[in-house]
Amino acid sequence: MPASENERNTTIVVTGASSGIGAMTVRRLADAGHTVYAGMRDPQGRNASAAAEASAYASDHGVALHPLAMDVTDQASVEGAVAEIVEQAGGIDVVVHNAGHMVLGPAEAFSPEQLVDVYETNVVSTQRVNRAALPHLRAQGSGLLVWVGSSSTRGGTPPYLAPYFAAKAAEDALAVSYAAEVSRFGIDSVIIVPGSFTTGTNHFANAGTPVDADVTAAYDAVLPNLMDDVGRSLAALSPADADPAQVAVEIARVVELPVGERPFRVHIDPAGDGAEEVNRLGDAVRRRFYERIGLDDLLGPVRSGVPDQASSDDRATPPTRPATPADHGVRLLNPDGLTRVPLYHHVALASGTRQVHIAGQVSWNEDGTLVAPGDLAGQVEQVVRNVATALDAAGATFHDVVRMTWYAAGWKREMYDAFNEGLRRAAQTYDLASPPLALIGVDVLFEPGILVEAEVTAVIA
Repeated sequence: MPASENERNTTIVVTGASSGIGAMTVRRLADAGHTVYAGMRDPQGRNASAAAEASAYASDHGVALHPLAMDVTDQASVEGAVAEIVEQAGGIDVVVHNAGHMVLGPAEAFSPEQLVDVYETNVVSTQRVNRAALPHLRAQGSGLLVWVGSSSTRGGTPPYLAPYFAAKAAEDALAVSYAAEVSRFGIDSVIIVPGSFTTGTNHFANAGTPVDADVTAAYDAVLPNLMDDVGRSLAALSPADADPAQVAVEIARVVELPVGERPFRVHIDPAGDGAEEVNRLGDAVRRRFYERIGLDDLLGPVRSGVPDQASSDDRATPPTRPATPADHGVRLLNPDGLTRVPLYHHVALASGTRQVHIAGQVSWNEDGTLVAPGDLAGQVEQVVRNVATALDAAGATFHDVVRMTWYAAGWKREMYDAFNEGLRRAAQTYDLASPPLALIGVDVLFEPGILVEAEVTAVIA
């Protein structure tokens, strides 16, 4: 039995780590003190320079970063790589599904075999790695799956990227299902959603092209220079400081977060293609559906570790679940006949026995200094942080909240986007529920510079 995560450094494997976001991620994770394996094809051959650079980085910075031969299109290679990690490190804690390959061109011009290849790298590879790694995570009763997806699964989708977009959508669907299925084994899941980064990686430069030149020519005659135009347009949408290294920063951040506090999705989308808004609604629908069918405990991982393998009547004993919505004294409802709003539920049904009332929280840090003066989004984020601290002191979470009332100074409708941005930022750190919510505009709050205040009521079962 390998040592638990508490008895050794966190051991992480990142697939597709020879370049781009994968290479940035392994370095960021290693710098944070983790034991990191950089999975890549043929580190003795085609990726020899990438492997050498990773080894040199480890030596120069005194970190545990190990190049690892892992061809995600080959099951034997994947199983051998995972076995090597377990033998060397004593176990495995985090799997980062990053391997991917892009193709560019008219959808019709790709052969069916090319589409299969795109799915092999972007989708089926995750299944190979999971089948090799999950038995170890299930046995130890803990772990984390990080899926590097794409905003293209829900956001704007320019033409000539159909096979890649379809494969990333399939990966996202697989990730969502896996998240629920592995949760009772104590395994957490996070989906990282990068947008289009036209600089800083070789994603576009190394993209594959269709095999059917005649079909490609037919499309080029009608849509001349389309791909170049799309590339220029995407570049124009991205701010000048858009940096794919931010994806690595976010992956490292969610790895560090405690179980139960990791967000289900994290968006890093400099172009703002709309994926975040669609995913927010889709994930809210998913949560409501799981509540309706009585499986909302699957929305988060257990914290108690390994399920008992047998009981006195020879049946497996289910593990103790963490404080998930099903274990709280609050049930959130949206009755038929009322409009569905993704930010909140209309009704909170409280059946708990202890009430928690949190006084109005403003954007102060613990020494009374105003955080984010003049920045509505920043103040909303700080208020949520203060509410989280208060809830935790009472032994509660956001899933115990019956009602949250916000007061905003000088409220105008055009402030709505900034308010939502603050909630979005907070949701990347805290597992925010969606209880009944009120937002009340006032002329002024009790001290100049304070833009928002929140009062919260919770009930604990």
